[in-house]
Amino acid sequence: MHDNSLQQDGRSHRPTLLQGEIIMNLLQYNNQRILLVDIDGKSWSGMAYYCDADTNETEEDALTVKVGSDYIEFLESDIQSVKIN
Repeated sequence: MHDNSLQQDGRSHRPTLLQGEIIMNLLQYNNQRILLVDIDGKSWSGMAYYCDADTNETEEDALTVKVGSDYIEFLESDIQSVKIN
């Protein structure tokens, strides 16, 4: 099993449980180079940009990851793990 995130100092950051669902703190990855593993087990590496659910008009927060010249959005529920590279 993968850690859901690592803090910049390398300490493991565990997600919060809220009403039976895991809530990640995606804001900490804004403007950071990350390695993200999606729920299909595929790895993505690049610069991350935080997208607030209210601003993004979605039910969940998201990370948009710049991979090469493409931008790929991952809703919180689509993320298995993420760490800062």
